[in-house]
Amino acid sequence: MSRIPRYGIGWLLMIVAITQVLEAQTVLVDTIILNGNRKTLSKTINFENPIKQGDQIVLADVSETVTMSRLQLLSSGLFNDIAVESSYNTDSTSIILTYDIIENWYLFPAPIFELADRNFNVWWQDFDRDLSRTLYGARLAHYNLTGRRDKLKFLAHTGYQRKLELTYDLPNIVGENWGLGFNVFYSDQREVSYKTEFNKPLFFEANDERVLIKNFRAGLTFINRPNTYVDHTFRLEYNTATVDEAVVSLNPDYFFEGSTSLSFFLLEYEFLLDKTDYNLYPSRGFKIMINASKEGTFILNEVDNTFITASAKYYQPFGDRLTATTQLEARTNLSRSRQAYSRNRGLGWKDFVITGYDLFVLDGPDYVGVKNYVTFKFFDRTFNTFQIMPRQFRTIPVLAYLRLNLDIAYVNEPTYLATNDLNNTIIYGFGPALDIIAYNNYLFAIEYGITQDLDTGIYLKTSISF
Repeated sequence: MSRIPRYGIGWLLMIVAITQVLEAQTVLVDTIILNGNRKTLSKTINFENPIKQGDQIVLADVSETVTMSRLQLLSSGLFNDIAVESSYNTDSTSIILTYDIIENWYLFPAPIFELADRNFNVWWQDFDRDLSRTLYGARLAHYNLTGRRDKLKFLAHTGYQRKLELTYDLPNIVGENWGLGFNVFYSDQREVSYKTEFNKPLFFEANDERVLIKNFRAGLTFINRPNTYVDHTFRLEYNTATVDEAVVSLNPDYFFEGSTSLSFFLLEYEFLLDKTDYNLYPSRGFKIMINASKEGTFILNEVDNTFITASAKYYQPFGDRLTATTQLEARTNLSRSRQAYSRNRGLGWKDFVITGYDLFVLDGPDYVGVKNYVTFKFFDRTFNTFQIMPRQFRTIPVLAYLRLNLDIAYVNEPTYLATNDLNNTIIYGFGPALDIIAYNNYLFAIEYGITQDLDTGIYLKTSISF
């Protein structure tokens, strides 16, 4: 039996001791210096920054902690780019962090020319690129109105749908943790999706092109952010809608029992815990969301829905370029009575879409879905433009990723079953994708989706972190 020489044991013990000392040694964040924040208030940046003045950071984790701080600030949507420099004081027990900030362009007065359909792919394939299904008008948005990350949006457009909307959100109206917002919305249109067949909405338009549906809502939102990772959102909203009798004749259950109008109050609470490194395109961490909403309360109870929705996302990095992600989302309606068609939407109407099923909707009160994907970063570069450009546009950070998807879902639909064969059965889809991120805030994706029946399609998607 071989023996380890005594001096070998000594060196081993010394290495272990040094490692333990480094792991235990910390440095004090003595000073945080902010440069370049011409609009954003310093207190707003300091609140969004997970590193606070006076924090103790493990010496071995300084680099990783500073990187996470930079990504967390970029996730706020306030900044185009950030460079962070750390320097040690003469005693080497404390550090100074200097943040050189390039703010985003916050004011966007812009014309509107958008598609009215659920996504580009529906408009391109199901409606043959029909330009009458477009929206045109104007939008005025300021994403940092007073430097407090407060957002003001006004929108007015006509075309396929006429719409007016005003929204304002102030994150810290009471101290740093409590915020308030309001929203007022009106819309009307001459075409209505009155029924779902073969998992696709059917549309009706009157011969005289009269308005068939009107919607109005107004609400208040209260937000509590005890820290940069946790949001508590409380919402009270009034909703009212009317439809033409021709719609009811096609589907008496549109508002239920042949009614041409529907009004209700909405009470909603949402909890969000976000421990990811970068909101728009995370590469590590996790995110948990729980939402409870009650439709029909107080004196207006023409509907009775109590939805509970929960989602969890987990991001596991493998090195600097590869990340594996799993996302689970589920919803149930605690009210088991028969629901109106217009209040019975499930998958496919919003963001949670199963790969390959972009053209379909799966209505129902309950659903569960799992999205799995692996991403590989193959491009990371910052392009310089021209010095005559506004400061926010003199550089363009661009990232590009390859993505491989595998999704599975199930939607329970006890009522509207005829021809909708994708309901009450397990569906799955898979395929590759290309994701491009510009200015650290804008995401453009091209997906090649394959369904369980081996139907294929190319789908375009966009997202923004504001």
